[in-house]
Amino acid sequence: MTGSWPGPIYVFRGREGGTYGAPETLQNPDGSEYLIENLNASAVAAADWDRDGDVDLVVGFISGAVLYLANEGKKGSLAFAGGVPLKAAGKTVEASDGGPCLADWDGDGVEDLILGDGDGGVRLFRATRTKDRGLPDLAEPVELVPPLPVSERFKALPEDKDGRITAPRSGIRAKPAVADWNGDGKPDLLVGDFWSSEGPKKELTKEENAKRVELLARAGELFDRSEAGWERVEKAVYRKMGLQENENVPKDRQKEYDRLWEEISAADEEYTKVGKELEEVQDKLSAYEARHGYRGFVWVLLRK
Repeated sequence: MTGSWPGPIYVFRGREGGTYGAPETLQNPDGSEYLIENLNASAVAAADWDRDGDVDLVVGFISGAVLYLANEGKKGSLAFAGGVPLKAAGKTVEASDGGPCLADWDGDGVEDLILGDGDGGVRLFRATRTKDRGLPDLAEPVELVPPLPVSERFKALPEDKDGRITAPRSGIRAKPAVADWNGDGKPDLLVGDFWSSEGPKKELTKEENAKRVELLARAGELFDRSEAGWERVEKAVYRKMGLQENENVPKDRQKEYDRLWEEISAADEEYTKVGKELEEVQDKLSAYEARHGYRGFVWVLLRK
């Protein structure tokens, strides 16, 4: 099971021999497609959290929302109720670009919520149960991994000339998992992250630097024209759909919006031409700039 940048959650059913079936999306109880409106970058955790014999979901999003989706289908189905914001000690649980994990951290038989955050931190919400069924109660969070200082969150890690990271450290967008990694009977923490990297600054000749400045100016001009083209296409799509500007696209019309956007943008010769030229200029510019990249580590934090 995985989330996605656009928001939908996908399930790949396991098969014999370690293979997986085609992706399936979630459904509403009536069998229609379950659409997550205006929520992007979903990350999902699964467990029978309400103890009714089926698998429920907890989903984090880049917006900060952390939602509980109750399974309302028959065994093995993917029918879920509308998302309900989680609360802990009476407060709404939030995490920018949240990465939830459901695991029994304290050994009391109830899955706790371990929640990664966009700031690189990981918090534990201990879960306790007073009833045989229903959602457990969540306590105030306890910090397992501290967030990165604001000044460090978007600082690129330095690479050497061969592309190796010279001073590795944890990054942002923490996504945790729990397992007994070293076999000592205690749950350990694995945390995936995200960060940017930057290679050594290039030494340019006077002529090379002049070319770089020229390309930067051209890229800026093309970017402005591309933005104008994007707005032009967006307005055309909205007109075609009969929507007002800045109106949210209804979730049951998202596929129509995507289809029209693809058709109208492809037919807009200026928008297509500018996009292609901008890509070419940026490719040429990369020869004069320090190498940039995006990566991530997976850290193992052993429980003491």
